[in-house]
Amino acid sequence: MAPLEFVTLIAQQKLRTTTSLPFTTEKSKFTPVNAAACSALNCTFSFGECLNYLDSSPDWSLSHGPIGNPATGIRGDASLLPFNREGSFAFVEGPKSYSRFKTDAFEIEKDIYFMFAYYKVSHSAEFRLIIKKEDERGEQVIFEAPRTTIESRRWFREIRKLEIGRYNYITFEVRNLPANAYVGIDEFLILNESQQPFCSVIPESRFIESFVDPTIRH
Repeated sequence: MAPLEFVTLIAQQKLRTTTSLPFTTEKSKFTPVNAAACSALNCTFSFGECLNYLDSSPDWSLSHGPIGNPATGIRGDASLLPFNREGSFAFVEGPKSYSRFKTDAFEIEKDIYFMFAYYKVSHSAEFRLIIKKEDERGEQVIFEAPRTTIESRRWFREIRKLEIGRYNYITFEVRNLPANAYVGIDEFLILNESQQPFCSVIPESRFIESFVDPTIRH
């Protein structure tokens, strides 16, 4: 099936900073949210709904440790930075001209922030985060990974605002991935306006736990 047309204008988001640290060390004040959103958008690939997305994303696989060679592979998951050799994450391996990893549909009752981690070393590969709202005809690109450098052999975290509404899906898209190259995704989490976990139950992760326990350090 041919890919959908891109929206040419990337959304201007309130938060655009790539970071390797929690945004705050205050203890979490949980906020109720639609249960489907908490299920769809909170996952560490050790457990969670995102494991089921692998069934409908045949190009993507689950790893419980390093994959590939040191130059172009992925050396572990994103639960500890720059990587945790014993953790789990999803990945796609080249050569691939086009591949997507897509979530289920969900609804959010107030604005939230979606945080995720990605790993991309290939200079030529493209990596995007795309949303499709139920009441809009087209998709919207809300994140495009920058060009890679020698410092790119690590996980990066991004956060993007999701506005109130019903969503058909969020999808991670990879294009032009060469042979012996990999793209990985990990550590999905939704946050409230104070950048604290939005759901009453959050995935188990040393990084995610640092939001609710300020004594944890990376």
